[in-house]
Amino acid sequence: MNKHSKDEIKILSAILLLVAAIFPFFLISLFNHPSADDFCYSSKAIELGFLGAQSSWYNGWSGRYFSTAVLSMNPLVFNWLDGYKYLPIFILLCLFLSFLLLIRAATGATLYVKKLIFGALLFLLMYLSEMPSLVQGVYWMAGTITYQLCNILTILFLAALLSLKKMKSRKNKILYFFPAAISAAAIAGSNEVSMTLLILILLLFILYDLKEKAEIDIFILLVLMTAGVACYFVISAPGNSVRLTHFPESHNLWNSATNSMTGAVKLVLKWAGAPPIIPVTILVAPAAAKLVRQNAATINVHPLISTASFIALIAGSLFPAYWSMGEPPPDRALNVTYLIFLTGWFLNFYIILQYAAGKKISFFKKWPGYLVFPVVLFYFAGSSFLNPSNLVPILSDLTRGTAYKYDMELRNRYKAIEKEKGPVYEANTLNNRPESLFVGDIESDNDSWINRCYAFYFKKDAIVIKTTRAEGRYKPSD
Repeated sequence: MNKHSKDEIKILSAILLLVAAIFPFFLISLFNHPSADDFCYSSKAIELGFLGAQSSWYNGWSGRYFSTAVLSMNPLVFNWLDGYKYLPIFILLCLFLSFLLLIRAATGATLYVKKLIFGALLFLLMYLSEMPSLVQGVYWMAGTITYQLCNILTILFLAALLSLKKMKSRKNKILYFFPAAISAAAIAGSNEVSMTLLILILLLFILYDLKEKAEIDIFILLVLMTAGVACYFVISAPGNSVRLTHFPESHNLWNSATNSMTGAVKLVLKWAGAPPIIPVTILVAPAAAKLVRQNAATINVHPLISTASFIALIAGSLFPAYWSMGEPPPDRALNVTYLIFLTGWFLNFYIILQYAAGKKISFFKKWPGYLVFPVVLFYFAGSSFLNPSNLVPILSDLTRGTAYKYDMELRNRYKAIEKEKGPVYEANTLNNRPESLFVGDIESDNDSWINRCYAFYFKKDAIVIKTTRAEGRYKPSD
């Protein structure tokens, strides 16, 4: 067997191993169910229609015009409850494809298809296994559309921006300008964290151009202008002032800035010490060094500047929460920050290798083949035992049958609600609450906002959890 055949077997084996590790994230989607805000967004769209719902959200709660638009067209609006199960599968596939396109845009034609697939799968596994809240990032629709779909758009935006920068002719630049501008408008209208990162990323691109060429790429400037208009539309939404009344500690600039910066440093140190980072960095080091030697992507930035920019982006992703709420961001927003961390970590590592090569420091030419699988196994062992990853509760929910029983309980509840002829339905408390899927459920209080959305969706006056206490039972609202 020649060397090429051995390399092919190694890369195929690695791909199969990664697919096997990622498969449970897809499988558990089949037991997923809507909860909380999912029913509220759906009920609003059913009650007011698509355009009416957009007006209501924009004027009464938030300027996130893109995410609310997508949420107003979700499967529940069309009475397709089973369609909810396929949304995470769609999101996971889109994440994989976006990572693939980003790596392709960053490395040019230097990596062949199998290596691109390996890199995208590895990045996807690292992200899924360590993201701060898997359930809010993938399996809960309201969080998924607001943040994870926007993450996908951000990755595609970066891929389009990198491709635009590489194009020489105006005609070719235009081909990438439109995807970049459209994705920028969608990102700005999804959530404030990604909107802030969008502006910071564009400013970094412009500063790099000024440093290298003493001029600004007109297409990048046009994308920034598009993003600026979109940001203004979000910020000027009347609904923002309504939402801010819930957070009296908001709009403290000094506290927001200091908390964001200290929080960024803490998160970088925390995530850099997590089991996957160092082993995977070691694993990809030879490939990254080879790209440096091939001049696949030249980034003329000093490592100190790139590190400072990296931390600034992390801090920028934390700032909107401290500014608008006066408190740390929720885990679903930290999922965005973690994606920026992963991307920035490996980009910064590449810049360090490039800087070392410029100083005639040569290393990471090739790891011995026998070290590859021990490194991968250490990654899985570390993720499972030293710092349990998100894969552990998924495997637990699948193997113990918790996810299946949860699915059956809710299916039976839906059937019972449909059969109930009266205006009120009292549901049993869920006995199975899989950690990897469960977000929340209705309560015994019919005045709970969750209960009201739930009841409206199922065309009931009220739906509550059964209780033996008289004061906990349904009471008609005044």
